Amino acid sequence: VLLTKGVAIEGTHVIYQKKKKELKKRLAPDALERLSRLLYQPGISVVKEALLATRSCEVHCMHDPTEGGLRTGLWELAYASGMGIRIEKERIAVLPETETVCKFYGLDPLGLLASGALILTLSPSEGERLIEIYERKGIKCSLIGKVVPRELGLKILEKGKEADLGRPCRDEINKLC
Repeated sequence: VLLTKGVAIEGTHVIYQKKKKELKKRLAPDALERLSRLLYQPGISVVKEALLATRSCEVHCMHDPTEGGLRTGLWELAYASGMGIRIEKERIAVLPETETVCKFYGLDPLGLLASGALILTLSPSEGERLIEIYERKGIKCSLIGKVVPRELGLKILEKGKEADLGRPCRDEINKLC
């Protein structure tokens, strides 16, 4: 299971738009500038990386997680494929700006509006190849886990402990809006 760019790009930008006045008091100008550009850098379109993947490798599945964040996107992928998934939390790229605003407002970045990321499943060899292709094109991509038999469930590993990833629930952005 690969993940491009990182989680909660759009959700972080929405928080910036909704809480701009508060954030101006708490963040440095350069951080505010990065927040203001998230829709374009790294951007919320996944077309480039999706086309590159399908033209370069044998992709089993692709999904652009949106409402409900990466957690919901992974659940949807597992449900639709009839498979289980094991994810390593430490491998999930979370933008520094996302971490900052999520800490300010007590939000889980994995449950926050995730437009801009792309989840892909491929064989291990094709996954390694795609990571190299993305790297050459300047697209950030992380190996975050693997597909497993359905009976093993949907799990997330954090600091050596395994937990259920859980069923989709309300997007974290709803706590602010």
